[in-house]
Amino acid sequence: MIVQKYNYKTLDRQTATSGVRHYADGGVRMPSVTTILSSTKDKSGLDKWIAKVGKEEAERIKNEAAKIGTAMHETIEDYIIGKTYEPKDDDEKHAVKMAKVIIDQAFDNINEIWGSEVHLHYMDQYAGTTD
Repeated sequence: MIVQKYNYKTLDRQTATSGVRHYADGGVRMPSVTTILSSTKDKSGLDKWIAKVGKEEAERIKNEAAKIGTAMHETIEDYIIGKTYEPKDDDEKHAVKMAKVIIDQAFDNINEIWGSEVHLHYMDQYAGTTD
């Protein structure tokens, strides 16, 4: 399914203890797209939700959602490279079912994929990793 059209440069992904992510190419450090978006978005709605449900419950929900999202992502990525994702628990089994809906409904219309989890950057200003 992957068509090798380009040779993507491998960048050094670095995450500071603060969670800020950069990509390095030699001596050039570029902020990640995620870092830029996170620092510029309005978090007032999220803050209100955390105040409503409490920090502990918000953290639990966040971690559960992240686990499911990661399993969905890995299921789709594995599909693209011809592997099968093996879920480890009920949450991941649920994630695989959701990912299969995306695969079944979207991938019939896709005939080429030029890369998965490749690094891209724009003129040494910012960088990211494709899904």
